[in-house]
Amino acid sequence: MACKVARRSLCGIALGKHGLKLVYRIHRQAGFMRYCLMSLDTLVILHYNKYHDYGEIWATTHRLSERGTVMKKRRFDWLRKTSSADVMNPKNYEYRLKQLDDDNPAEQKEAYTWFQKHAEEGDASAQYQTAMCFLHGVGVEKDEEQFLYWLTKSAEQEYGEALTTMGIHYFYDFDAVEETEQGIPWMERAIEQHDDNAAAILGVYLVETPKEDCHEEERRHRGFLLLQSSALEGNLEDHLRIQAFFELGHCYYYGIGTETNIEEAYTWYARAAESGSEGAQYLAASLILDKRCSETDTAKAIAWLRQAAEQGCMYSTMRLGECYLEGNVVPKDAEEAFQWFQKSAELGNPAAVNMVGRCYMDGNGVEQDQEKAFQYFQKASEAGDESAMFNLADCYFNGLGTEQSEEQAVPWYQKAAEANISIAQYMLGTCYHFGKGVSPNEELALHWLRKAAEQDYVGAQYALGTLLFRNEDSGENDAEAVRWLERAAELGDIGSQVKLGVCYQDGYNVLEQGKVCFKEDMEKAVELFQNAAEQGDAEGQFQLANSYRFGLGVKKNVPKMLYWLRLSAMQGYAEAQYALGICYQDGIGVKADMEKAMDWYERSAAQNYPDAICSVGMYYLDEEDDVETAKRLVYKAAQMDCPEAQYLMGMFLYEGDDSEEDEEAVAWFRMAARYQNHGGAMGMLGYCYMNGTGVEQDDEMARVWLKRAAECRDYDAIELLKNYYMIDDYDDFEYEDYGDEPEYDDEDDDWED
Repeated sequence: MACKVARRSLCGIALGKHGLKLVYRIHRQAGFMRYCLMSLDTLVILHYNKYHDYGEIWATTHRLSERGTVMKKRRFDWLRKTSSADVMNPKNYEYRLKQLDDDNPAEQKEAYTWFQKHAEEGDASAQYQTAMCFLHGVGVEKDEEQFLYWLTKSAEQEYGEALTTMGIHYFYDFDAVEETEQGIPWMERAIEQHDDNAAAILGVYLVETPKEDCHEEERRHRGFLLLQSSALEGNLEDHLRIQAFFELGHCYYYGIGTETNIEEAYTWYARAAESGSEGAQYLAASLILDKRCSETDTAKAIAWLRQAAEQGCMYSTMRLGECYLEGNVVPKDAEEAFQWFQKSAELGNPAAVNMVGRCYMDGNGVEQDQEKAFQYFQKASEAGDESAMFNLADCYFNGLGTEQSEEQAVPWYQKAAEANISIAQYMLGTCYHFGKGVSPNEELALHWLRKAAEQDYVGAQYALGTLLFRNEDSGENDAEAVRWLERAAELGDIGSQVKLGVCYQDGYNVLEQGKVCFKEDMEKAVELFQNAAEQGDAEGQFQLANSYRFGLGVKKNVPKMLYWLRLSAMQGYAEAQYALGICYQDGIGVKADMEKAMDWYERSAAQNYPDAICSVGMYYLDEEDDVETAKRLVYKAAQMDCPEAQYLMGMFLYEGDDSEEDEEAVAWFRMAARYQNHGGAMGMLGYCYMNGTGVEQDDEMARVWLKRAAECRDYDAIELLKNYYMIDDYDDFEYEDYGDEPEYDDEDDDWED
């Protein structure tokens, strides 16, 4: 009877490596019980023949090469001398396997012919070897159809190797899930024969291949259990054992088939890492360095990264570069970092190509070269790295290493934004808002700013809150604006804290059911201003100074007002410089000094602060008697929406004799009154309606504007209402000139400019 012994070979997945201890269960057929034992580098074939009277136990031992296969280029004359060379027995089987391993095509063809003959006779192991010959083109031309034919023949006889190989064929040779799923029954049949390798392979397939149906969780759990049992108890090939460790780490890390457990993930990654898996070495090291597991041995993590890098793992080389760049658990060394980034880039890692570009851009570890940086960003972007796309856009936008072009920047910002890079979304939003490189589009600006804000990019949250407040449509927009400013403030953004403080002062301070409740909270505003001011924020210092000046949420305190106002002004905050100029002009808390006042006004005006420009203009009118310069500066400020300048432009024109100038004067009064609520402009507009100056006479409109001016404490409007319209509702009204600053006792000016 024939004794069938098969070599382990799974469609390109190398099983049966040297040094691996495996016991193969072979069929009980025709009175033979046989086992193949591979231990270290020795193959032993045991044979028992029950037809011999006393039984016969014999063993044939062959030494294996260092590669785990039989020595090649050996002549096999010893078997040719026998008269039973065509008989299926262990010696003949092993001889034919050696022939297949030989480099001599004639030997390979002879072996194939022998296996083909026995395959035709129905021998399952010969059918399997014949299939392998057709698969790899050994002794015969490659033929996929013949490979599948003989493999199926062998598998249908429940031959273990064939069952597993059939499963692998479906798993890895097809793309459609409907086809790959056909491999599962073959693997299950192999597992029924206690094939631990088949269990591990099926486990990997089940956890890695999603199938959208109601049994998805059960499927993944089954895969997890197969991996777990084969890894813990199975007699696996080395590479499958390592893969099982690695896949179990993935299962625990991502919660596939089991609950997420980072500690367990690290345990299995570490076991795979200790077995030499470069991917596991990278992942286990990353968990240590990111402080996501209880293991704290950073030296081990760096060692694993180096081992993986030596095996060509581009992610490990990248991570080593990051460690040296940041000085994370290794001495900070920009040059060493650059070398690792270069190695990773050479291995084809687009993210590393981008980092090489960043090193050139910033001069980190290499001489600064913006043109080279641009080239690397370009290369990484074309390879699909999203961060590089943003960097490339930034180069175009700012003219770094290439010609400045906002138009070329926008498409790359767009690509990076669509890849969910928050800073790119923010930049794209600002481009649409300001019309940089693209036509202005407020809807798209808000869309991309929201995208970035939702990722907690605080710059976008601040910008979005500010833009929504500027929108004329209040209500829902105001509520959203406050919501974004609150989120940014909670994340520590100082600008948002200040802006939120202004909201509290103005009454936008409570969100109830998604809407703004108009209720002032001055104390909360001061708290936010104080926090920002102490961190050196110029706007926060200015707002805190204003709070002390007008007693908003705190007691009036001129010295504290001057302290914070000066700090803000010295940082170049234009509004604070203007306010400090007012203090010197009016002697608020300091000795009046018009020269110092003008110094601060001019500093503020140099930053195009409209109120300061207007004040400088009025100085030329009042002190220098330079009407032309005064009018030019006031007009400039009026064009910048300064309400006082618009009012003064109206007065300049009103005082002339030309009737056409009267109409222009009314236009300026209306602009300051309607859109800026300037009390003096409202009074003059009412006066013009009363007299029909520059506009058709209209007592009703006159009363409307005069009343509004009176509510703004405009004394002239109150007198006109009393004397001409007999309205005495303002008898108890305390007069204060519009725009006058509160009077304080002068204090010594004991600080230098």
